[in-house]
Amino acid sequence: MTTPAPTPEAPQTPQTTTNTPQSSGFAIASLILGAISLTGPLIITGLPAVIFGWIGLRRNKNDRGLAIAGIIMGGITTLISLILIALAIIFFVVAVMFAGNAVQSYPDYLPDDAQEYIEPQV
Repeated sequence: MTTPAPTPEAPQTPQTTTNTPQSSGFAIASLILGAISLTGPLIITGLPAVIFGWIGLRRNKNDRGLAIAGIIMGGITTLISLILIALAIIFFVVAVMFAGNAVQSYPDYLPDDAQEYIEPQV
């Protein structure tokens, strides 16, 4: 029995490790949520985009651009959604006021049994 000849080992090169800063998950989440909020769900994803963006800014200075972009997109959509909510509330209040005035102005058009629910005009 013969033993096989040992194979020469390849010279090992020194491994260089680069310390690349890791990305902040909060900054990336802020950017993704901000982009999604532009497509429709507005405040549902806009507000978390702003919150995650602030956390991302505090935790990792390297992803500053991602966090700021998420904050801007989320802030714009959150502001738009708050304006839309305020307009919807105003519209609802005005509609209820007009409906109440219409009922009091035209009581003759109501069924006979509904007259007892209308306050008499003074």
